[in-house]
Amino acid sequence: MNATVLREKRQITLPGAVLQAAGVQVNDVLEWRFEAGEIRGVKLSPTRQGKAKLVKKAGYTMLRSERVVTLEEMLSAIQRDGL
Repeated sequence: MNATVLREKRQITLPGAVLQAAGVQVNDVLEWRFEAGEIRGVKLSPTRQGKAKLVKKAGYTMLRSERVVTLEEMLSAIQRDGL
């Protein structure tokens, strides 16, 4: 059984077997959502891989990245790609 308990500070420990099966490692980014009556976690990508970049679309500019980026990475993308 892969059950967990939600602690007072909204923290849980994910079972090792689930983490191993999903290939989740330390510093990986997980996205959580509630759909179809279930809480689902999705591994986005390992942190610090790939660059964030600016993309111009339909008259606006947005930062595109497959992972959570730091403020420094955002500023670097703006300086590198221009606004």
